[in-house]
Amino acid sequence: MIKKSIFLLVACLFGTGAICAVAQDEPSNYEPIVYSLDDGRFIHDWLVCSPFSIDLIANATEQLGKTPPRSRDVRKERALDFDFLQEHGGEVDIKPKPGMKHTIIGADSEWAIYHSPQNLLDFKAVFGEKEWVVTYAYAEVVLPEATTAWLAIGSDDCVKVWLNGELVDNYRGGRQARPGDDMMKVDVKQGVNRILCKVTNMELDWGLFVRLMADDRVSQMTKINSQMNQIPTEAYTQLALIVGGVAAVTLLMLIMLMFLSKSRARF
Repeated sequence: MIKKSIFLLVACLFGTGAICAVAQDEPSNYEPIVYSLDDGRFIHDWLVCSPFSIDLIANATEQLGKTPPRSRDVRKERALDFDFLQEHGGEVDIKPKPGMKHTIIGADSEWAIYHSPQNLLDFKAVFGEKEWVVTYAYAEVVLPEATTAWLAIGSDDCVKVWLNGELVDNYRGGRQARPGDDMMKVDVKQGVNRILCKVTNMELDWGLFVRLMADDRVSQMTKINSQMNQIPTEAYTQLALIVGGVAAVTLLMLIMLMFLSKSRARF
């Protein structure tokens, strides 16, 4: 166990793509999550794939005898559309397992189990500091019946999401991850539902929020958010009235003092 931890620490420091946070013993198989749409809790149990550099797109282009894109923004766009998982079914059909590997232009990436201790799946906590990279996170959610639900996604930065092999989200800009940035009404099936998220990081923070919710829970949250948004407005109105009143009294007192001062000057 000590040797394993030392190896993972060294791999982390030298940027081999090993998953830094998974130094403790983990179960050998990923267990699907028994889920309730009424709870609408965030997904914490994941399979994560160590990241691919967006520069792999440039290397692949060169091997085809073509001029690679110079702009990293262009490479990011191409990386978002490039299927790094083709060896094992591709982004649409993949069912990853712990230890499954992908080799792209000589670079290996591997799947491992990761339990997020918070609602945010923080890729920096998993992989360390990485910039201009792409990773995947996979979860299986077990539901008691087929129905419609809301899939709520928040990401830093770009994200593509497949639910049971269907692309349901495709956000291509930079942003800070916030729960529910992207809300999609989706069809879920009875039994296991596969969620695959592809997340790029350009610079700094890197993370993902994911949860499924029932219609009535989303309506309740929308109502609460609306009420909370009204509170500052009412508070600002009251504050403005108070400040305005104080300013009026102050101005009146200044006018009275000026009048008294002139009256004394006459006598």
